[in-house]
Amino acid sequence: MLAGELVPGYNEIATRRPFLVNLFGRRSTTAKTVHLVDKRNRDGSGAYTAEGAAKPAIDFDFVEVKLDMLKIAAKVKVSTEMLADISFMRSAINDELLTELNLTLDEELYAGTNLQGLLDHATPFAAGSLAAQVNNANNFDVLRAAISQIVLANFVPNICILNPADAAAMDLTKGTDGHYIMPPFST
Repeated sequence: MLAGELVPGYNEIATRRPFLVNLFGRRSTTAKTVHLVDKRNRDGSGAYTAEGAAKPAIDFDFVEVKLDMLKIAAKVKVSTEMLADISFMRSAINDELLTELNLTLDEELYAGTNLQGLLDHATPFAAGSLAAQVNNANNFDVLRAAISQIVLANFVPNICILNPADAAAMDLTKGTDGHYIMPPFST
């Protein structure tokens, strides 16, 4: 082997960056089980009533949910020579392991193999009456219809996750005269 100069650092392996884990709140626990309370099954509503008349009842349930904690783990084999620069190696290993663990968690948050993910909770998109009202519909129109569906279900949409190819196609959408089309509701 020829003697030479070692360039500091290392080249990363191309990998998707985790993103879903950053959209959810996190808490630490040492418990094997976590209990939380969901409010469900709202029934009734307020109404105008005459003085002294019976008031309308509003009812809902508190449901205890038990979550068993799961562990996502990985390990790295390190040679004695690699330990010669322990601070550098610790940083490189931590970065790699955290990325891989967060990618695994991302997949769980999305598809839910071991826990309930977004696909388990999301209502499938249905354009409904908007499908017939929008002429020459494009991906922007579909996205706006999905936002409408979420609002009509009494939720507030705060993020939209798109396939990068679909997002690029939307960014590159042009009018017949060649100008880029970016609807005012998009950023």
